[in-house]
Amino acid sequence: MPGHAAPDPLQLDFVPEGASRAHIITIRLRRALEEDIRRVLAAHSTLTIPEWRILSVLYQGKGAQAQKDIIAHTRIAQGQASRALFAMQNRGLLEAAQSTKDRRAWSYRLSAEGRALFEALIPQMRERQRRLDGAVSEQELAQFQDIAARIARATNEG
Repeated sequence: MPGHAAPDPLQLDFVPEGASRAHIITIRLRRALEEDIRRVLAAHSTLTIPEWRILSVLYQGKGAQAQKDIIAHTRIAQGQASRALFAMQNRGLLEAAQSTKDRRAWSYRLSAEGRALFEALIPQMRERQRRLDGAVSEQELAQFQDIAARIARATNEG
């Protein structure tokens, strides 16, 4: 209706006493972003968010990558990454090789099926990227990045 503002998707009309407004905003934004990517993935695949992130890192990498490097690039927790890698390997999306130097270490690379899945999904993910990043100007996005970095630095001051 004309003259009526759209409802606040982050529902910031209530922030608990003593809660950081910056924290509440980012938590609620993260939830909205995760729900959005889940919708896109569910519409076109059976991948979870961690699996998508692993697929993306391996697609962009050169050859096999050690599990520790995958974790470093995706910032997924060790246990979650192990579960995702195992599930993806069982579905034929990845090929795994055990290290000859350290039998506990594994490296992974995309299988042909994993590569094909990534290539089928990337148009939808690029559309999502355009939609989200297009919601603000380049200048606003740079400001948002700067603001987020300042808040992140403040977390280290406590």
